[in-house]
Amino acid sequence: MPNFFPYRQISIVAMLSGLIACGGQSQTQIPVNATIMTAAPSTAASIEVSFDKTRDEYSLTASTSGIKVSDKASAQTTSLPSSVTSVRFKDMRLNLLAANQSQQLSMNDLNQVTELYIAFFNRVPEADGLSYWVNERARGQSIETIANYFYGAAVLYSAQTGYSATMSNADFVRIIYKNVLARTGPTAPTDTEVNYWTTQLNQGSMSRGRMAISMLTSAHLFEGDVEFGWVPQLLNNKIVVGNYFALQNGINYLSPEDSISKGMSIAAAVTPTDTSAAMQLIGLHDSFNLFDAAPNQIRIIKLTTLPNPSGIKFGFWETFSKQDVTLLSMGKRPTSRVGFDSWAAIETSKGVYDFAGFDASSSMANYRRVHNYGESIYAAINISFSAQITPSKQTIPAFYNGRITDPETRQAAKNFLAAYVQHMLKALGSLSLTIDYEIMSNYRLSAAGSEPRANEWADWYVEAAAVARKAAADIGMADRLKLQPIVNSNPLDPSSPISKGRDYNNWLVRVVAASDALALDTYHSDPNLPNTDPQRTFDIIQFWIDQFSAGKDVIVTENGFNSVTEVIPSITRADRDWKTTGTEADQATYYNLLFAKLADANRKDGIFHNQLKSFNMWSILDNPAKAATDEDRYFGLIRLDGTEKPAAAVVRDALRRYENDVTTRPWNYVGLGTDLSRTMNDTSKPPVSLSYTNGAQFELLRYSENALPSAKQYNFEITLTNSANIILCINGTQWLFQEGQSNYSIDLTKYLKPNAANSIDVYLTNSVFPSAASVRSIQLRKG
Repeated sequence: MPNFFPYRQISIVAMLSGLIACGGQSQTQIPVNATIMTAAPSTAASIEVSFDKTRDEYSLTASTSGIKVSDKASAQTTSLPSSVTSVRFKDMRLNLLAANQSQQLSMNDLNQVTELYIAFFNRVPEADGLSYWVNERARGQSIETIANYFYGAAVLYSAQTGYSATMSNADFVRIIYKNVLARTGPTAPTDTEVNYWTTQLNQGSMSRGRMAISMLTSAHLFEGDVEFGWVPQLLNNKIVVGNYFALQNGINYLSPEDSISKGMSIAAAVTPTDTSAAMQLIGLHDSFNLFDAAPNQIRIIKLTTLPNPSGIKFGFWETFSKQDVTLLSMGKRPTSRVGFDSWAAIETSKGVYDFAGFDASSSMANYRRVHNYGESIYAAINISFSAQITPSKQTIPAFYNGRITDPETRQAAKNFLAAYVQHMLKALGSLSLTIDYEIMSNYRLSAAGSEPRANEWADWYVEAAAVARKAAADIGMADRLKLQPIVNSNPLDPSSPISKGRDYNNWLVRVVAASDALALDTYHSDPNLPNTDPQRTFDIIQFWIDQFSAGKDVIVTENGFNSVTEVIPSITRADRDWKTTGTEADQATYYNLLFAKLADANRKDGIFHNQLKSFNMWSILDNPAKAATDEDRYFGLIRLDGTEKPAAAVVRDALRRYENDVTTRPWNYVGLGTDLSRTMNDTSKPPVSLSYTNGAQFELLRYSENALPSAKQYNFEITLTNSANIILCINGTQWLFQEGQSNYSIDLTKYLKPNAANSIDVYLTNSVFPSAASVRSIQLRKG
């Protein structure tokens, strides 16, 4: 049974004493009987409850109705009265007020205080100490004054911190570099760097506390930087762990020695890309969160993302225009395989381009729709295909000679390509473009004896790439166009010239050199392995990377598994050139095995060398344009009646797993965001701008309430300064899209959870990337 007894908190007036908390508190505890006692009337009086086992031997839950402690061994559960403010276990004590007290500050001010523990002690804060300084900051104490107190505290514990009262300014600067920037040993600051800060201190232009704050501020200026972006990411991860430790769990260790040594060990286990080792040292295995029991508070945080250099962008061919299906089933995607445009369909007579008709077509509508849903475009314009080479493929207009080698045809093709590129960029803002899609099939470059034809096409492509780049540069949009050839077929087939590799196929080396990335479509399986085994997919991607990528990014524009055998059992992969084929259960197994291996394959030391930047599946939905008897109808994860195949859940879970991992997610958050909770709806303040640059680089607002009051209806209302599309993600799983308005009122009643924490992410998009829109006000109306 727990032991309840009152104790009186005695705040430390001399803020440098009791320094294990750097402003913690001393407690005089008076044991009484094992009953709930009322403390003497005092704002400092508190009630503590004791349990005789370690914290992790219990499972704790928090809600607006209170906190429950369950013994994992006996399953005995104790409900804590609301008057209880502290819980003592054999190994730690929890401050149950820490989360609530932290809400006095904005997120940014709170993080500044947490960072001082990192800068001066390189450890996570304990709950009592952090709560003390939160209260001081809320009372108006400046962050510089608090930083100077921290420095004084650090001097008292010189053996642990390395600070001393007699240390020089230069030595102080070196310790701050070590704690804030993790720069020691080979990465220690240069004399020039040390002298810069030392001069400021010697001249008295800043205190040591101010210098630490300035260093922290400077570090965050490198958010997203290719070379030094790891520094702010390390700080941010230490803040996340520190707030988890002190605020979400309210932890205090039971001795000054443990608070220092264990707090430093936890902080030392944090890396720029991982917090799991630090979390393991904390050693808790339940989802306890003190914020779930805190009074409801509305938070509005502006977050910014940048593409993750090691991440993978997962997308789909969305069965022409089924972006809504993708959003609902798989969430917002960073990329979409869309568009198979044809020169012959747009140039209606020599030199006459029907772009008006093209803009009114479903093709342009699909491109715009992709951007509206927040996805980047992978497009293709087919120009050089000739019926003389592949009878079913003719993209050269009939009024020109049917080969791209003809001088008039070639010049007309260049003229058209320049016009097409400029038109697309003006209409859409940016895109990744393939000139001549799946060239191995459509130009028959896998056939024996195709080497002369391969060189013929490569000559054309290199010229075309230069034309496309000049066309983009001529309208000031050179940086908005990316070029990527799409290779396909089975390059491991020994009868194909491609199988002979880079040295034999200089034509493809030239093509990749003229491009920004190498894209590929792959569907083949290994006849010697089960049809569910993705090994041939990995082998083919590795071949293209090793032989032809030249270190450039690699994009899988198409990969999929055809479940036609489920509907037509007589059709197997043996009937389909050994392409991935089977039942719906086989399809699920294939994707499960593929995602199980993909992350490791794409590590820097893996077979893909972290060059795989995007992986797009064919397709989200079965193809309604194909007849029921057509084997190519059944690639979708979702049937045409809207029901999901087993593979849909497999892929959805895999995407969530990949996109919650700091290594594989397609974007990184830049810092921890800007807290707009107190200014968002202030009409005297300027509206908040949200940009959307591409599928992996954007800004969003995160609206949250930690204890949403019960109501019959919840309407999410947002007012913009200009019309834009809105994408909402509710509690990380439910997605909604509405378009083209400046005022939105969206009923979220069926998605929100009363008396619990809820969050709503808000993205604003347009059909042209990059786009920007501004938010005047945002509120969740309860009725």
